[in-house]
Amino acid sequence: MDGSGGLYVADQGNNRVLYYPKGSTTATVVYGQPDMSSRAKHAGATGFDKPDGVAADDSGGLYVADESNNRVLYYPKGSTKATLVYGQPDMNGSARRTGAGGLNEPAGVVVDGSGGFYVADEYNNRVLHFLGTVPVSPGSRNPVR
Repeated sequence: MDGSGGLYVADQGNNRVLYYPKGSTTATVVYGQPDMSSRAKHAGATGFDKPDGVAADDSGGLYVADESNNRVLYYPKGSTKATLVYGQPDMNGSARRTGAGGLNEPAGVVVDGSGGFYVADEYNNRVLHFLGTVPVSPGSRNPVR
C-alpha cells in the first residue's frame, strides 16, 4: 500500500503491477506493460518477467522485485518507467548473479524507512539491504550488508 491508501498488486501471470486507488476495485495505472490488456514478458525500464514483490517508499516511489529478470526496479512517483535497477549492470540485464550486487530470483522487497530497502534473494539464500535510490557507485547498486 502507499501513503494515500492505494494498493499495488504484483500480477505475475501477466507480467505487470497494477495500482488501485483507495476505495477502488478498478486499476488506474499499469507498470510493466504498455496497456491493461498486454502481458508480454521482457526486461528494460518498462518490462517485467514475473514481478513478485512490491513496496512503496515515503516519497511515493515504488520498488518492484522482478523475479525472473533477477533484479529490483525503482519507479519514481508518477512514472511507469524505472529509473534505477538493482541486481543487474543495466536495465536490459537479466542474468542470475551472485556477489554483493547480484540477485537470483528476488522474491520480495520491503522499504526500511531510512531510504533503503531489503530484498529476499531467494535462490542465493539470503536477504540483502540496499541503500535505496542513491547508488553506491555508477553502474552498480551494492547492498549495505
